[in-house]
Amino acid sequence: MLIAIVGKPGSGKSTVFSAITGISGLHRASERHGTVLVPDERLDYLHKTYHPDAKKTYVHIEFLDTVKIDFSREELRVADGYLLVVDGFSRVPDPEGEIRELKEEMMLKDLEIIEKRLAKLDRAFDQESVREKKILTALKELLDNGKPVREYGEIPDFLRGFNFSSGKPVICVVNSKEGIEEEEKVIEGVPVLSLQGEIEKEISELSLEERDEFYKSMGISEPAAKRIIRIIYKKLGLITFYTMNRKEVRAWSVEDGINAKTAAGVIHSDMERGFIRAEVISFDDLKSAGSEKKARELGLYRVEGKDYPVRDGDILFIRFSV
Repeated sequence: MLIAIVGKPGSGKSTVFSAITGISGLHRASERHGTVLVPDERLDYLHKTYHPDAKKTYVHIEFLDTVKIDFSREELRVADGYLLVVDGFSRVPDPEGEIRELKEEMMLKDLEIIEKRLAKLDRAFDQESVREKKILTALKELLDNGKPVREYGEIPDFLRGFNFSSGKPVICVVNSKEGIEEEEKVIEGVPVLSLQGEIEKEISELSLEERDEFYKSMGISEPAAKRIIRIIYKKLGLITFYTMNRKEVRAWSVEDGINAKTAAGVIHSDMERGFIRAEVISFDDLKSAGSEKKARELGLYRVEGKDYPVRDGDILFIRFSV
C-alpha cells in the first residue's frame, strides 16, 4: 500500500513524513520513501501465544514524500491514496480551499488522460474498443460536470492501468503550531486532522521508552502514525486477516468484502489457482476458547468455500492443490 504525501511548498510535507516514518532529513530534488509497520495487538497475541519462535510479519504502509503536486508523474498516479498537508503553523490554515484545489487538479489530469485516449479510440470499432469508449465517455461526462471518477463506482480491471487519481481517497493533515491539536472533522468527504508536525518529528527520533512520556507531556492524545493509519484503513475500506504456522505468523490487509479465494491469492497466486477450501476461525473465538484444541472441541472452526466473505479478524488456513 502506497500513500503519497502532497501539499504546497512550505506546508511541512517533509516534517509530516518524518513524524510518521521516523526518517529524519529533508528531500532535495527527488522523492523519499518510508515504510511504517501497522501496530497490531491481535498479531502480537497470536505470535506470543501460539508460535513465539516463528517470524512475525506486520502489515506495512509505504509513504512517499513528494517534491511537488504533479499528477502527470507516475510516482503520484500509482499511489493508493493521498495525504494532503496544509500549513497551519505559519498562517491561518485553509483546508477546505486546498482540498478543493487538489480535487480540481486530480480531475483536470484525469480528464486530459481520458480525452487523449478517446481520441485514439475514435476510429476503433471492435467490441473491446466500443466498450472502453462507452465507459470513458461516461467518466468524461462526470469530470465535465465537476465530479470525480470515484462517483462512477467500480472501475473495470482493464481500465485500472490509467490510475485515475480522482478515483482515490484523500486524507488531509493540518500541520499545526505547538500546543494546538484540533478535533478530527470531515470537509467535502475528506477526513481532516491536525498534528503538531515539528514536535511529533522530534518525538519520533527518541527511543521507544521515551516517546510515551513525551506524548503525555505535550498533550498529544495519539501518535501521528497511529492516527493516520487508522484513518487510512477506514477511508480505504480495509480489514485485516491472519495466517499462522510454525514458520510465520502474519497479518494481511485487504479490502472489505474480499472472498476467500481472492484472499488466498493475496497470500500466494498458487493458493488462489488451486484453492479447495478455507478453514476459518475468528480471532475473538480463538482467544475466548483459550487454545486451538479447545476451539476445535467447541466447533468454532468452520470450513468455507471460495465465495466466503472474509471478515476482519479472521484467521485463515487455506487448503489448495496445484
